[in-house]
Amino acid sequence: MNVKKHTLQVIVTAQFFYTPLWFVENKINLGLIAVFQISKSIFRNLTVELQFSFITGLLLFTLFIITNRFSLFKVYFNRNLLK
Repeated sequence: MNVKKHTLQVIVTAQFFYTPLWFVENKINLGLIAVFQISKSIFRNLTVELQFSFITGLLLFTLFIITNRFSLFKVYFNRNLLK
């Protein structure tokens, strides 16, 4: 398999499967609110924090060109360890 040839297809496929997770979170929040008796504002804040951290992390990765300087596997492995 030619890696350069299939890179775009892999990225598009990954986005196709990942993007619905943003919307699924909004749908399950109503069920979680009912089960755990928690206010809606807490889940709104969690959603905003999740999106803000994703965008901030992506911006930092882009500004510092981290994925071009280091192995992609090592970057994401260490990022997940920090979580």
